Amino acid sequence: MSICQQPARKSKRAATNPCWQLRLYIAAVFILLLISPSALSQRLHLTGKTVSNVTLKAVTPDSEFAFKSTTDNGEQFPAAVGWSDLVSWGSMAVVRTPHLVVLADGSRIAATQLQTSKQSLHIESEVFESVELPWANVKAVVLQLPRRLEDRDKLVFDVCDHDSEDKTDLLIMSDGSKVSGSVLFVDGDTIQIQLGTLPVLIERKRVRAVAFGREGIDNLLQSRVVGTRDGSIIRCKRLEVDADTLQIETTEEIRLTTLSPLLSGDPSGVDYLCFVQSTSEKIVWLDTIEPSHFRHIPLLGLNWRFNINRSVKGLHLRVRAGDSYLRGIGMHPTSVIQFELPSNSVDFVTEVAMDHSAGRRGSVSVHILLSDNGEDWDEVYTSNVIHGSDAVLPIKVPVSGRKHISLVVNHANDGDVLDHVNWLRPYIVVKPN
Repeated sequence: MSICQQPARKSKRAATNPCWQLRLYIAAVFILLLISPSALSQRLHLTGKTVSNVTLKAVTPDSEFAFKSTTDNGEQFPAAVGWSDLVSWGSMAVVRTPHLVVLADGSRIAATQLQTSKQSLHIESEVFESVELPWANVKAVVLQLPRRLEDRDKLVFDVCDHDSEDKTDLLIMSDGSKVSGSVLFVDGDTIQIQLGTLPVLIERKRVRAVAFGREGIDNLLQSRVVGTRDGSIIRCKRLEVDADTLQIETTEEIRLTTLSPLLSGDPSGVDYLCFVQSTSEKIVWLDTIEPSHFRHIPLLGLNWRFNINRSVKGLHLRVRAGDSYLRGIGMHPTSVIQFELPSNSVDFVTEVAMDHSAGRRGSVSVHILLSDNGEDWDEVYTSNVIHGSDAVLPIKVPVSGRKHISLVVNHANDGDVLDHVNWLRPYIVVKPN
């Protein structure tokens, strides 16, 4: 049985002429570089410090990161940064391949072609050498990624969130409907699923994704994460450099090796990385703390909830510049969310921006309040009016000795139309125990 990307029709000239094949390869590499966030310098977040315009230069044999500033801004940072001092660097890329494979540990691999046998799933990608995965390591397979970002996000979250107590598998159809049962096999044209006692054949072209009803996905954010230019997000146990390639070992001990360069100037090794995020003991990510209170006051009667690590619309956290984020809080004015601070807190660090869904529109102000008892509050930060056209706003607030923090979003100039706000990468710097 096989799940195969049907090969695109090629002209005889492109299929047989080596010169045309070389041109197509160079064009593909150029497009990959062009659309990748790492084609531009990124922000480097160290513990309690943010440095702009930084590129990743190398990964050392000790799995430390060597960064390079692309501007002479006078900001200093270590020559080599270990996982314990790193918060994050870069941003996630958008998946532009036709398929996506979700592993049992939450990792996501962007795939150009898929083939299956009864024992394993074979993956081809733009970044990694081909890899064979046992089905036990696969949580879901997206056969047809929608073109619209909003539809794509909803589909990916649907398969990632699928967690059935009775281990029921799920088919998501091209029309958006869902079929639950036990998937028996998948081949190039059909999928067989058992509905009760009845096995049913379904045309593969009608199926957008298959999610297996195994145990819930381990939290992707519980460990170190690296992202590559094709949109893959990998839970990383170990990074190793080998000549011109980079080897990533997942938390399930699956080894992914980047493609070797064929031509001078081709991406190699760390060139494929566009995002790195750590779980340092020196910080506490705000999304790991349960909110103690939330309140939203609707302006026109429409109630909005907050979302942890998703936008207020339940999608990926994105900003208009194109950057995507794994961690954050999506909110809509007027609303307040409160958290209890760890006893060893030092600073609260975050970034704020309008969600990309607002475009250039939307206008809000954000506020941060601190309290010692959860009742009497001191406002310690107030922003200027933030618009959809504005750049990401970095914020750092001392919180030593305080016990509670409130994040407030207010509408500003134009009511609350499209006022979708993202608190991005919020974390608390803590003293070592």
